[in-house]
Amino acid sequence: MNVYLSTCTFFPICNQSPSVFHFLQNYVKPNFVPENEASQIHVKNGRHPVLESLLGENFVPNDTDLQADGEYCQIVTGPNMGGKSCYIRQVALITIMAQVGSFVPASSARLHVVDAIYTRMGASDSIQQGTSTFYEELNEASNILHNCSSRSLVIIDELGRGTSTHDGVAIAYATLHYLLEEKKCIVIFVTHYPKILDIQREFEGSVGAYHVSYLSTRKLIEITDEKMDISTESEDLREITFLYKLVAGASDRSFGLNVALLAQIPLRCIKRASVMAAKLQEELSDREENKLLRLMEARESSREAGLVCAQPHKELMEACRRVLCDMTSTQSSNGVTDTLSRLKNAQEVAMKVITG
Repeated sequence: MNVYLSTCTFFPICNQSPSVFHFLQNYVKPNFVPENEASQIHVKNGRHPVLESLLGENFVPNDTDLQADGEYCQIVTGPNMGGKSCYIRQVALITIMAQVGSFVPASSARLHVVDAIYTRMGASDSIQQGTSTFYEELNEASNILHNCSSRSLVIIDELGRGTSTHDGVAIAYATLHYLLEEKKCIVIFVTHYPKILDIQREFEGSVGAYHVSYLSTRKLIEITDEKMDISTESEDLREITFLYKLVAGASDRSFGLNVALLAQIPLRCIKRASVMAAKLQEELSDREENKLLRLMEARESSREAGLVCAQPHKELMEACRRVLCDMTSTQSSNGVTDTLSRLKNAQEVAMKVITG
């Protein structure tokens, strides 16, 4: 979805009776910063206007603080069904509502006039045109990269999931890098790829890592099917409670098997997936451990090589000292024979150094 906004005018709706805007639901009038100020979106206790009408007081609000001359990109991670998509949609909806002159569901809102809101989320193909889901993803991403500006709001949800892991990570990373370096627009980027967070090192202070919080209990879920004689306990099937609150820091867990369990995937499938997940995690841990061991061995080898090289280096320094000493002595020598002798010694030492 791309929402293009060339101008922003507060329509007469803003002058209506407060009851129109349901002030009991804490809708407020947004404040716009002057055009000469940096692009920014500051929302306190922002809420999704549709979901809030369904959930009422059970809806969990979230803050948004983004500014072009500070942190202007949020990378959001976290478990499936944890509230990531709800959060990014609420930011987009609050921004749209503010631009058209509406009051917004928040305690306060201060933002700039955006020239467009670009979103890349969901999955769909176009079989009538012969295009795949992944092509449609990239086509939408291409449109964003070509048309957004520093005054745009860009929201991308899980780019790169339609291809292999390596290709998906690479494309997602490169897309975010382009937005940060070339466009410098306000970005909210949702991903399940932990590798994307490495971009923080290159754009220090401009990119923040966040995740939707959750509670994970130590009591493991036991899957039992007497008919199939299946019983398993897995770290990937811990009981989790979603808190739906955006907090600083990255999440390294997606809890995909918990979602599979909720979706009533056959227990035999979940059992096999649990075993496979544990195996993959063990292989990953082994690779990381081997990588660390190789690094430590390389450092030890470098240290030993330094000790081996120290002796020849010491001998070279001693040879240079002797040559310099002999050359200096010739300047103060009164006898021709003594001078020639010292020069000959210096020559012999120098030849030994040259020939190794």
